[in-house]
Amino acid sequence: MKRNKLSILFFVGVCILAISAVFILHDRKESSSFPVVAAKQNLQPQSVLLMRKDTFINLLQIAYKDFVKIRDGSNELVVEINGANQMSSVFYNGNTELLKSNFRNDDYELRTDLNSKNLKARFLIRDEQVTVPNDIVIRLTKLYKDAKY
Repeated sequence: MKRNKLSILFFVGVCILAISAVFILHDRKESSSFPVVAAKQNLQPQSVLLMRKDTFINLLQIAYKDFVKIRDGSNELVVEINGANQMSSVFYNGNTELLKSNFRNDDYELRTDLNSKNLKARFLIRDEQVTVPNDIVIRLTKLYKDAKY
């Protein structure tokens, strides 16, 4: 009889610990330690991505290798792609609407010279993050995946 009581008490104790662990782990998933940075009102959240500056630079260097020059200023990241033939249009995934961007309003700006096929892009740095249009991210991740480094 004592053995049955001990078994029942042990089982109840294990159940209480398991339920407590579930609640504790669930609460940890709900809270995030990452800072939330709000995008400007005129940006559509579905068409841009906030990316860590160093991650973006690393992806650019692997994807475009010697064709990319990056200048990291205090509040602006400047990316230049020169001599890469079609790489300038590949950079913005062929979406010419991105060429109409305005640095002051969109937090990024793309300018290209169609004759020389050179591209210059500027990205505002805010809290060590840059606003990157999805078309750039889509092409960048494909080039990164295909890169032989």
